[in-house]
Amino acid sequence: MIQKTCLFCVLQMAFVVGIGLLPTVALGQSLVPIPTGKQIESPPYELQARFFCDSNSKDGYVVVKIKLGTDHYLYSLSQAGELATKIEFSLSPTLKINGPLRPSSAPKITDIDPVLGDRSEKHFDQIAFVLPIRLISETNPEKCRIDVRINGQVCSETGTCQLIRDKVISAVFVASNQALGQMLEECLSSDSTIVR
Repeated sequence: MIQKTCLFCVLQMAFVVGIGLLPTVALGQSLVPIPTGKQIESPPYELQARFFCDSNSKDGYVVVKIKLGTDHYLYSLSQAGELATKIEFSLSPTLKINGPLRPSSAPKITDIDPVLGDRSEKHFDQIAFVLPIRLISETNPEKCRIDVRINGQVCSETGTCQLIRDKVISAVFVASNQALGQMLEECLSSDSTIVR
């Protein structure tokens, strides 16, 4: 009797979810019902990483783009304390880091942040972080692998924050540095330049 009841419950839940009476959230390839009636919100940010390496000059770049939700911000790499965004790179042995990581534009600096009570450095809308790399062997750059680990937090102007903890994404190789240029263009306003 217990097995029939459990099977009946499962079939009933599948029917209710199937006709849309309960919301669902995709986790991987399966759908999981949320009994509270609330859907899990997607994070207020999107992460993207691309890289290009010229096989002739051996020079290239990794670009990590973070697109933020409306009225959300990300603390800068140089923000004091634990709030600073941290980005780490794991490169194929045929690649090496060839310079410092830099943001595509300077953060907005507030001398006295009302929440922190101290100086804050925040990026709004979208930001790209650029890392120069160099190919150190005759390997085809398309065969290289770059993993990017991101730690930080995205906050809203209303004061709610969502942590980014040990989020690892793989950078995708692009065939031309023009594609990286377009990615950077999206993050630059007309009056900003790459911070040197």
